[in-house]
Order: sequence, then C-alpha cells, then structure tokens
Amino acid sequence: MKTATMKSVNVAPTVRTDLGPSDEERMTTGLSRQRRASNRTPPVCAAYSEEGLMNPKWHRRLTKTFLVSNSLFWLPWGLINLIKPKSWSGELIPGMEVYDLSEPVARTEVRAMYGGLQMAIGTAALVGAARDEHRDSAIGFFVLALSGLSLCRLGGMMVEGESSYLSFKTKIEPGKYNQVGLAMYELPNMILAWILFVLRPRNK
Repeated sequence: MKTATMKSVNVAPTVRTDLGPSDEERMTTGLSRQRRASNRTPPVCAAYSEEGLMNPKWHRRLTKTFLVSNSLFWLPWGLINLIKPKSWSGELIPGMEVYDLSEPVARTEVRAMYGGLQMAIGTAALVGAARDEHRDSAIGFFVLALSGLSLCRLGGMMVEGESSYLSFKTKIEPGKYNQVGLAMYELPNMILAWILFVLRPRNK
C-alpha cells in the first residue's frame, strides 16, 4: 500500500506593482476634503452674512444712521411747533397754511401734538440709536408710524379727489402740503424703515 506524500510548495508573495490608494483610503481622503471644504467660510459680500440677510455690523450702522437722521428731523421741528405753533398757518414756511390758529385751543393742540409728541418721537429715535437693546423696538415703531402716516395721507387724498399724490418740490405750493410731505419724507422713510426691519439680523 503506497503512502501518499505531500510536497510542501513555497509560494512566493505576489508583489503589487500598482501601489495606488485602496478604496478605503480614497473614501477617507474624500471625507477629509469635504470636511475641510465645509469648514471654509464662503466668500460673501461685506453687507451680507449667514446670520441674516444683512451683516449685523452693517445693519447696526445703517439703523443708527436712520434713527439719528430722523431724530434730527423730529426734535427740532417739534421744538419749533412748541415755541411757534403758528408755523402751521404759514407764518414760518410759505404755502404751509394747514390750520386756522387764530384761537388759543388750536394753538395749544399744535403745541401738544406737533410739539410735545414729535419731540418724544425724536427722543425715542435717539434712544434706539444709542442703545442696542432698544434698536429693534425703535425701528418697529417707525415702521408702524410711517406706514400709518403714508397710507392714511394717501387714502385721504384719494377720498378728497386730489389730482396728484406726490410732489418732489422744495417749495410748498398752496394746498399741496400733503403731496410734499408724502413724497419728501413719509414715503421714502417708510420704505427705508421696512427694509431695515425685514433685513434685521435674527441671531444676536
């Protein structure tokens, strides 16, 4: 009976000549590149940011400019009306003959509404410009106030059958105070207030 003998065969290891990256190495490299790309800050315009539609720094500057400029309108004009209420009867600005101020009751009303109230609005604008925690509230107030002024003035002129609604003249023609007021102050400032309010940063 023959015994089967097994010969040991030494198999030399196969040497790879194409030493490229394995599939696992390729995947690891790809993930690393994706992480690095996601960590990069995308190039954006200086006025915009991922925190909102407008960069907080730019929004703060524009909002402060808006509030300060409005305070420079409301405060002096309110003080003038407090001291000289007949400014609404054409004594100060030609063509601005809005009220008959021949009676004391009318002059006191102008002092209160166009003097005291307007100075209070100007002061609120200054507070919003100076204090960050009150800035959004100040802008929200101007959105409501200017929207009310603009829409009600426009609606009033439409009800009264005015032939024109806007006048961009620095000189007020007789009977055209509403058109000048809407075009030169209320409408453009209402639009600016809405833009600043909508684009305000949400994350602070």
